[in-house]
Amino acid sequence: MLIVQTTPFCNIDCTYCYLPNRNIKTKIDPDIISRTVSLLTNAKWVGDSLSIVWHAGEPLAVGVEHLRKLIEACAPFHDVTHLQHYVQTNATLLTPQFCRFFKEKEIRIGISLDGPKDLHDRKRLSRLKSGTFDKVMDGVQLLRGHQIGFSVICVVGSDSLDRAEELYTFFEGIGAASVGFNIEEIEGTNTSTSMSQDDFFTRLARFWEDLFQIHYKRKSFVLREADTIVSALRYPGRAKVHNQQANPFSIMTVSVGGEIGSFSPELLGQQHEKFGDFSIGNVRTATPESILNNGRLNVMQSEIAAGVNRCAATCEYFDLCGGGAPSNKLFENGSFDSTETKYCRAVKKTVIDAMLVEARRQRIIEQSQRRLNELVTAN
Repeated sequence: MLIVQTTPFCNIDCTYCYLPNRNIKTKIDPDIISRTVSLLTNAKWVGDSLSIVWHAGEPLAVGVEHLRKLIEACAPFHDVTHLQHYVQTNATLLTPQFCRFFKEKEIRIGISLDGPKDLHDRKRLSRLKSGTFDKVMDGVQLLRGHQIGFSVICVVGSDSLDRAEELYTFFEGIGAASVGFNIEEIEGTNTSTSMSQDDFFTRLARFWEDLFQIHYKRKSFVLREADTIVSALRYPGRAKVHNQQANPFSIMTVSVGGEIGSFSPELLGQQHEKFGDFSIGNVRTATPESILNNGRLNVMQSEIAAGVNRCAATCEYFDLCGGGAPSNKLFENGSFDSTETKYCRAVKKTVIDAMLVEARRQRIIEQSQRRLNELVTAN
């Protein structure tokens, strides 16, 4: 996966945003994209498939013609891999022109939407501190009108936890193809979270249990958390291999200025007394050899691996996780070489436990149905 910071600028001002520099309107230069393509192909770091995610700040803020130049600069990747573009957007800047461009280039769209208006507008605010829900829904209607499918990322905080059915019904109603629920987290410039509340994890467990029960009755869209866990259960042992955030070069991030990051995408551009801005080179000057020999990369890799080994030795959820997200370990615990975080409790442990509760419930229902059928047949 290659994540590209189209611009650090975001036209809205979410209260939980972790990104620094989101007032800066610089646009990434297509030359940086061309150099990135050359660097990765020369290094042979591109596998059989490559996902390019155009992401934070707000990628649509650069305008449709500039985004076209960036997408077209990636064309040489088609010669070496199966390439798929994704745009993750707040949807407030969507236009018919963008929609036609997405269809032309077969770009997959993810939108950030925190549920019904009262929930969404509590945290996802405009620069003038007003809610953005109505503009987002205008964008949703544009996508639907152009027959463009979309996924949703919904950030869940304390206010959402008692409203699982309402959230599910809402996303079902707007036609989301898939939904992922991100828990409001401590990361980057965001230093507070609902997870610090005393009863948060008790309420979160009920939220996931309710959500899974609803989902397995209706299956109205792909529920990211459910499908991820089911896949890991079906193919035990693969979770560690696929923990991209703990493996160098599985995920690479390129900033608006061409700085290169790896591991957790949220790291690049943050500031840390030991790791600076987490850059391991710049595409304008870096070579594969200079990146591989980068001292910062090697220290991060060593500490991240040590943290993963600690998780493997101490955590019974490890096979369904693979060692957690380095960024959360660093921002919550102060070190990559650490284990449990609030975030892993929220998005791994509590989710897995809720899935087991639902599995037991389904088994009881199936056993009861079989017994009833046996009694009916016997009579």
